Amino acid sequence: QFIESIELIDLSENKPVSINSMWLQIKENQDKIENGIFCIASATFKLTKCSDFEREYAKGRSKEITRHRLQRYPYKGTCGSFFKNLNEKNIAFTINGKKVINAAYYLEQVGSKNIKHGNAYVSYKHSNMIVNNGGCKSSDIVKVAKKMQELVMKKFGLLLEPECRLLGFNKYPLLKVNNYINSKAATIKQNIFTI
Repeated sequence: QFIESIELIDLSENKPVSINSMWLQIKENQDKIENGIFCIASATFKLTKCSDFEREYAKGRSKEITRHRLQRYPYKGTCGSFFKNLNEKNIAFTINGKKVINAAYYLEQVGSKNIKHGNAYVSYKHSNMIVNNGGCKSSDIVKVAKKMQELVMKKFGLLLEPECRLLGFNKYPLLKVNNYINSKAATIKQNIFTI
């Protein structure tokens, strides 16, 4: 509700497009961003004024959140959580009667913190964060991410999907849902490392 306008890039024509907040409220338009037809270049937000007390409270909360995150997550050389949490309807595994949707849980179970390639590695602080150790290539990141997917698929039969959009590749570099729609579990396990 705070977005005033957005600058998009139409990836099919490589040209900028300006839209307003009303455009975003239409589901088909949201899908165009989600499916990679448009990429967000910038956004303008309309904020409301607050009291001095509200401002100082927000500053305090911000400092506390930052302190907490610095303890739990790597603070540089990462794009944050690499894989999305899973959809509850695709999950059978539960703990205390609650479905486990956190990608990090499954990555922790398969030992993702031991994965590295070139100058990319999975953070020792968080099993769903890939870190650039300096001089990292996109191919290093992709190889680490793909190995993470393969391990979770092999052990749990679940396909993790990236949070970030992967641009500049001639062919999509990770495992995709479409590759598995008509496959049997045994076939998936046999073919997983050849894709």
